[in-house]
Amino acid sequence: MTFTEQLLQELADADGRIVKSGSGPDMEKWPSRVAAARRSGRVPETKELYGGWCRGGYEIELVDIPAWRLAVLKPISVPSRLARPHPVVQAIQSETQPLGLTKPVQGRALRLIQALITAAEATGHSTSPGRTGFAPPSHGPTPPAAPSKSSSPRSPKRSLSAARPLNADAKTRSKRHARSASAGKPPWKKPASGTRRRTGIRHFEAQEASWRHATRLTEYVSAVRARVEAMPPGQARTDAEAWISWAATTVERVDPPSSPPRLPDVPESRADDLRPFLGH
Repeated sequence: MTFTEQLLQELADADGRIVKSGSGPDMEKWPSRVAAARRSGRVPETKELYGGWCRGGYEIELVDIPAWRLAVLKPISVPSRLARPHPVVQAIQSETQPLGLTKPVQGRALRLIQALITAAEATGHSTSPGRTGFAPPSHGPTPPAAPSKSSSPRSPKRSLSAARPLNADAKTRSKRHARSASAGKPPWKKPASGTRRRTGIRHFEAQEASWRHATRLTEYVSAVRARVEAMPPGQARTDAEAWISWAATTVERVDPPSSPPRLPDVPESRADDLRPFLGH
């Protein structure tokens, strides 16, 4: 029995709700386990699997999909052209830039709205134009601001008083650097914001790539599982089921959501980092 099958059986025995409690690395794996169960194709078509942290631990629920989401909807006929636009459509057309869309897609958008309104009124609903008030963003030059009374040149006295806080800030920085030096920490210990941002982006992209890799592995394991289930009982099937169990555990390890996300460690700035930009 696979991990997903065990989880679904446990939920069935507990009326669709369980709470996993505890601590340590094993507890942190439950979000990725639930995600893997969703992707496995084992969850019944009329059910949805949910998971989230709660006060008692990690809560997992298997709930029924609402009936309205399972209903088979009849297709709506979209007109090829707007022969008689509905008043709502006419109100949208009167805007400077309808729906904020460009000309090539406005026609189809309005025809889709016309079709939805027609279908809604056919089932007894009523529609009427409301207040849209949409105004497309302006891309023209921003007019210069009118000069205010406070924009006159400063007097020498005012300039001197404005410089005093700067001197005070400089003294504060000097004291802070002195305290850092006395504690054995250089004042440039904190990485630059640019370095922090670049490191964070690289880490973020690496996580996304690992997640996609884990998703492909999960799909592969699911495909293999479907074939193994069609195999007759015997040693070959037993060995294949053991491989599936190992593969599912491996996917959990390489899936980034298996552990809570955290900000990456930013390397400390060094003088050698500037060498490529010095030109000699």
